Amino acid sequence: MVQSTMNQPQPVRTDRPCKYLKCMQVWSGSGNHDHEVEIPGINAWVYSKPYDGGEMGGDIHLISSCSAGSITRLLVADVSGHGANVAETSQNLSYLMRRYLNHNQSRQFVEKMNDKFTHLSQAGGFATAVVMTYTLKDSKLSICNAGHPYPLIYKSATGKWSSLDCDCKYTNPLTNLPIGVLTTTNYEQFDLEIEKDDIVLGYTDSLIEAKDENGNMLGIQGLLDLVTLLSVQSKSDLHLRLLEKIRSLHPDNLKDDDVTVMAFSPNTIAPHPKIKTLLSMPKLFLNAAIERIKDKNKPIPWPAMFSK
Repeated sequence: MVQSTMNQPQPVRTDRPCKYLKCMQVWSGSGNHDHEVEIPGINAWVYSKPYDGGEMGGDIHLISSCSAGSITRLLVADVSGHGANVAETSQNLSYLMRRYLNHNQSRQFVEKMNDKFTHLSQAGGFATAVVMTYTLKDSKLSICNAGHPYPLIYKSATGKWSSLDCDCKYTNPLTNLPIGVLTTTNYEQFDLEIEKDDIVLGYTDSLIEAKDENGNMLGIQGLLDLVTLLSVQSKSDLHLRLLEKIRSLHPDNLKDDDVTVMAFSPNTIAPHPKIKTLLSMPKLFLNAAIERIKDKNKPIPWPAMFSK
């Protein structure tokens, strides 16, 4: 029998492809990726690997640039199950993400996805997701978490990592449930400011379900303890070094599920869309407005986007 090498320590790449997202562009995927993404206001680093070497899995990542590059939306989602069995479900959810991406508020975006995904997922499938919207003008990050593991954040001002869990006191028990459970789910979001050298780390549950040296599940606190041990001087490979650390703890770690990690940090690149892009905006906006007339469920474009 050929032994799997998926959980063997992997060398940190120095030749990682870099994607440069322009105004009104979207990049997403659910397959094998190891990329850097540069947008005015944000540098992001994404690693994803489907279960058992598959081409596509149940983890989804998405990054978009909107409103002349001054607004960035980042998303990590995890469809229940893994492998080829959930590939179609993840494709359906990815389609809905792109379709309703224009909603201004993160919670409105998640609510619309939840409503449609619940009807599409007739087999009882569901997905967790964390949606983060970064506004360059005021350095504000808005977060809506639909039953997903909480992102981690490194604050340069304190030199410490913490979990981005919300202290909100929800009066409605059916709040922020995973997508696809109930069409009547309410979603809330919370805001915080992030600075130039801060780092936000989103991930799927394969990281917190990994085991420590004693065979105990790491959980969010265990993941925090691990990332705290890593230097933040090199942001671009922090997520890869974290994965290496997790793999080294136990032979089964990151082997039996899809794996996705997205790290991002503010940069000092100002949005300067090209004249050609600016001139194309009215046409794109008009096309999206026509689509809005045809389909009342589509959001009002702010502005419309196209996929990259």
